[in-house]
Amino acid sequence: MPVRFTLLLFAFLVLFLLVLGNPGAVTLKFLFWKAQLRVYEVVIGSVVFGIVFTYLYLGHWKYLRKVRTRKWD
Repeated sequence: MPVRFTLLLFAFLVLFLLVLGNPGAVTLKFLFWKAQLRVYEVVIGSVVFGIVFTYLYLGHWKYLRKVRTRKWD
């Protein structure tokens, strides 16, 4: 089994266990915004945010690497 696939399955297992183990409610406050969410909603939201941020960061990093390898006349 490829290493990436194994790590992906392990990450989903950990996320699934976090979701099942944290059904309680928490209150989030940020500046003027306030919301009451369940802990697993916060966990899933932060994982999705991390995935999107990583995708954007790696895409920008690859673009910069490609631009730097070009030879300017």
